[in-house]
Amino acid sequence: MHGGQESNPINLADDPERWVVKLGGSLLDLDDLGKRLRKWLDRTAPPRTALVVGGGATADIVRDFDLRFRLGEAAAHWLALRALSFNSHLLCSLLVRSEVVTTPTACESCWNSGRTPILDPFAFLTADEGHPDGLPHNWDVTSDSVAARLAELIGANTLVLLKSCPPPSASQATDWAARGLVDPWFPQAIRRLSSVRVIDFRNGLESLSEA
Repeated sequence: MHGGQESNPINLADDPERWVVKLGGSLLDLDDLGKRLRKWLDRTAPPRTALVVGGGATADIVRDFDLRFRLGEAAAHWLALRALSFNSHLLCSLLVRSEVVTTPTACESCWNSGRTPILDPFAFLTADEGHPDGLPHNWDVTSDSVAARLAELIGANTLVLLKSCPPPSASQATDWAARGLVDPWFPQAIRRLSSVRVIDFRNGLESLSEA
């Protein structure tokens, strides 16, 4: 699935930097999300940037069904990933010059064609299933950890979390998890990443916190 207008190939030879940007699902209610995110990416992020979209209200439906029907952690995990995939295609329909991808290696062809890859988490983690460093199948894992896993696999220099709240004053990811800013597995998921940042995207705060 492609989002918006055609793109021109760009020269990436002199820009080795790679980012993964996770868009919080709570931000999907922004009326100008597509335009705002495209503007921010073009101004701030390097050309080699991949997106992961959070669950927000879509994933909350799965949580409610899990409570009602006692689906079990594994079943709820995979259903929640399908909710994330839905949101990925939703964002692609809003964001010009974007494309949904299912594997980390597909990001490179997107970048070469001037498009921003948006990860399909269900397909991605289905392929990653069974890997020693793969993610657990429970509610301790959300899109924060999915984004961290993608960042590790594509060798990203930086993981950026776009949130709906101010960045935390605490500088440790364990503190972020304790405050509910990120999922409980996140401190483990970022153990091999060199830079993690949090930005309040809803209110336009550019201050950063780094783990």
